[in-house]
Amino acid sequence: RLRTSPFAQMRAFLCALFLTIGLVSALPNMWTLVEQKGVSPSARYGHSWEIKDDTYGVLFGGFGPTADGSLDDLNDLWLFDTVNKNWTVIKAKPGSVVPPPRRWHTCNIVGKTKMYCLGGKNLDGVLADFWYFDFDQMQWFQINDPLPFQPRYGHTVNADCAESRMIMFGGATAAATVNDMWAYSIADNAWIEILTPSRPPARVFHSVVMTACEGMPDPFDIHLTLHGGQLKTGSNSMDVWSFHMSSAIRASWSENSYRPDDVPLRHGHFAFDIGNIMLTWGGSVSDLSTYWYNEDEHTWYSREPFATNHPAQLRFMGAEISFNQIYVFGGYDLLHDSISDELWVYTFDECLFQTDCATCTKRSPTCGWCASKQACLSGDGEPLYESCPVWRSKTCPDDCSSLLTCDDCTASVNCGWCFNTPSYPHPTEACFPGTRDGPIFGDCFEWTKEPEGCPECPRNADCGDCLSSPYCGYCPSQKTCMMGNAHGPANGTCPDWIQDARQCAAPPSCASHTTCDDCAADAHCGFCDDDEVDIRCQSGNSTGPVTGSCRNWNFGKCTPLAQCDTHRTCDKCTADSRCGWCNDLGVARCMDGDKVGPATATCHNWSYETCVSPFPTPIHPGLGAGWIVFIVLMVCAITGGGVAFYFLYWRQRSRRTLSYSTLSASQGSGYGTR
Repeated sequence: RLRTSPFAQMRAFLCALFLTIGLVSALPNMWTLVEQKGVSPSARYGHSWEIKDDTYGVLFGGFGPTADGSLDDLNDLWLFDTVNKNWTVIKAKPGSVVPPPRRWHTCNIVGKTKMYCLGGKNLDGVLADFWYFDFDQMQWFQINDPLPFQPRYGHTVNADCAESRMIMFGGATAAATVNDMWAYSIADNAWIEILTPSRPPARVFHSVVMTACEGMPDPFDIHLTLHGGQLKTGSNSMDVWSFHMSSAIRASWSENSYRPDDVPLRHGHFAFDIGNIMLTWGGSVSDLSTYWYNEDEHTWYSREPFATNHPAQLRFMGAEISFNQIYVFGGYDLLHDSISDELWVYTFDECLFQTDCATCTKRSPTCGWCASKQACLSGDGEPLYESCPVWRSKTCPDDCSSLLTCDDCTASVNCGWCFNTPSYPHPTEACFPGTRDGPIFGDCFEWTKEPEGCPECPRNADCGDCLSSPYCGYCPSQKTCMMGNAHGPANGTCPDWIQDARQCAAPPSCASHTTCDDCAADAHCGFCDDDEVDIRCQSGNSTGPVTGSCRNWNFGKCTPLAQCDTHRTCDKCTADSRCGWCNDLGVARCMDGDKVGPATATCHNWSYETCVSPFPTPIHPGLGAGWIVFIVLMVCAITGGGVAFYFLYWRQRSRRTLSYSTLSASQGSGYGTR
């Protein structure tokens, strides 16, 4: 007889237990499909999803199949118990009013007892109403005061850190996409418009997160981070904007430059603030990775799903965060052109709450800093769940960002100067920690760690002599030669920056041109077709204006705005003369551009008119400790469990005095029918 020892049986049991329970639920970057018990909401998208008391998910509205099977807008209200995994439909008191069905609205739970819901649309049009649900009274109440702004959908609303106000931005009305901003005082029941000198372009289906709430001394201090969305042209965006307002600082928006520049274009995604990190997922047909934006370092870190068990590419799903888990229900399945009724939970690495190396290494040996990914990850001698070429668990790399010139940068033994690093919205140059081979984070196409590699830009040189070096530029208003690139000086600012020697003789007066054709006919000027720009005709060259940035830049000729992101394949994309196909490291997308490259950002594998083979995706060195643990436990579970099953089956059969051949046959047929 085949026997198994108690030790072997215990080993099989523990391995299977850790694999099916402990490992799956504990591993970071892991998606888990929740088995919903009992009656659950129907499939839908465009609904709201909030977490109440860190335990209950609250779902309202959306668009999906109704009881008779037809597709329509919904107004049902559901409560999900995250502990017991069951749903309960919330029914308002008999005779009380209920909001009309809707999708693409916003709901925010404030003070734990009330959920405020604003706007949205249904088959009858855009809604101009404002409601709140009182969880104590289990009843809806409409705020009947007329709204001071146009009815809208696809907007964002965020409660401030003190939960005394709610901030609304953007969205779409029945006539246009908008970019106005309003604050609602809960105590005063009043809306006030927030006016800023400049603001992000109008958009809908974007994301906004409230940041820097931890330890905020001033309740009027508001920090927001905006990402992505669908612009008025119909194209998706990948820009990042920061908003800041306090009792001492005037409200203002600023666009962030970030690296690397291969973030997918998206709309209808979700985003959450974790410390000083913005986590975002979804809204892109070509990408399943989660993206982490460091709001201090302006860097992106992305991770593909840890396993094959993950949701499809979704848009307009409901999502909310609770501790280190994100609950995602429903959404529009972009891959299968269908509406989802699934509930997924995404678990992320708790070390990612530490947003810089100093705070990360203080949690050693639990956490360590991956300098090559600008992220805090679980691990000590090495990260537990992924590879990291430059790992720090005790000490941190030098802070090279404070070194503003090439000479000062290369004088530091651990820093180097990059003349051309891919970043959004245009390539930049700066000082980074690195080795002779390049920076430890991100790419660099022109790198030096030696002082001899720094260009000479004599401050007192005239314009012609200054521009004899491609790394120098001239500032006429300051009569100074400075190191820089086509987008401006590497250090400081210059309102009339020149890097083209042809501009030395006669500084252009571009503002006098009032039409795009006249502007583009001037060799010194380009036409910026962005809505928020006051002066459209500006000094510039083929790469963009000499100061600032422009998304819709026309130089040499005027071209109508393209909607390149509607092309899903390289062949269709390159057939459009206004578009090109970017396939950097497997992130494929169609972008506005010409034979030189994309109109915004940078692409290192650019196809224009003809599709070219993409660069091979780099292979991460080694499997990493996490995968080794996963494989060992899997083998352990299968081997031990199989042996235990075989033994138990043999003992049961032996009691019936069956022969070995009979046992083999019954095992074979049983296995074949499983």
